[in-house]
Amino acid sequence: MNHKNCIAHFMVRKELGIPLGDFDHLLIFNHLSLLDQEELESLERFDLDRNQIQSIPKEIGELKNLKWFDLRNNQLQSIPKEIEELKSLEWFDLEINQLQSLPKEIGKLKSLERLHLSNNQLQSIPKEIGELKSLKRFYLQSNQLQSIPKEIGELKSLEWLDLENNQISKQHQEEIRSWLPNCRIYF
Repeated sequence: MNHKNCIAHFMVRKELGIPLGDFDHLLIFNHLSLLDQEELESLERFDLDRNQIQSIPKEIGELKNLKWFDLRNNQLQSIPKEIEELKSLEWFDLEINQLQSLPKEIGKLKSLERLHLSNNQLQSIPKEIGELKSLKRFYLQSNQLQSIPKEIGELKSLEWLDLENNQISKQHQEEIRSWLPNCRIYF
């Protein structure tokens, strides 16, 4: 593990008395309230699960090599548009936050395969979601969604869509099924 990848990991594990392993980083259960900009450009995996993060700085776009980003169980209310710079991102977990909307720039994450947005307060999904051609699994359960944009039908790689515990009408459920005939969909 190189110096840039282990700064956060080492500091947290040393403080908690956890033996160092072959992980890129570990920043869970730290009660962090803000992410500071650091020289982490080579970071590939960033786990900030179970903190108190309320915002993501726009400098997040500088993490060009990031492939796996876990921000679940925080207090995020929004995602900065600079998220579009994370071109290598494959796994993005934002479940159990306070998100009410997503920036349209989320559609620029062309490598994204899994997107977890469950247990938020989402009322809509931007139509740019249809640009995520690599997306295979999309988790949206337990939000406040009444509809999904028809552009979701452009996601030919999508295998799994979870829309349970939303407010989607039976009629719209049938439309979604017709847009994604080869996808497992849960309402």
